[in-house]
Amino acid sequence: MGNTINVQGSYIDIHDNENVYLSVDKAEVKMGQAVAEKEPAKLTEDLLGKAVGGVKEYIWGHAAYAVLFCVCRDEYGWQDNASYFERQLQLLEINIPPGTLNAAISRNPYMRQPLGKWKALGVMDRVMVLVERFRECVTQLTAKA
Repeated sequence: MGNTINVQGSYIDIHDNENVYLSVDKAEVKMGQAVAEKEPAKLTEDLLGKAVGGVKEYIWGHAAYAVLFCVCRDEYGWQDNASYFERQLQLLEINIPPGTLNAAISRNPYMRQPLGKWKALGVMDRVMVLVERFRECVTQLTAKA
């Protein structure tokens, strides 16, 4: 017989009468004694500065920084506080007027949704390009750290 797999969280299973394929999202999978967890990369204030610098060519305006805030909030464990994120940007000498990110989030309801839903909500291509480039930049930076 095969392995016993215990999944805690949401999952989808597909059977083809010989194999079982599981699609697991944000869950813990235990096979015997082994445990595999999806661990978010750590994004410090220092790495944030480098990552923002690495995607400057994709920034079209202040609303783009709201996109970066959403990525940090959803994928890198940053607190859900746009004002704090603005202050971090100001420390990086990025001139963001207070309240700009909250205003952008209010005007763009998709920003209140998880990143995984953005494509289905029809966000503009430039938004998704910025999200992907920022993720890539953070991945490269955290691999070096």
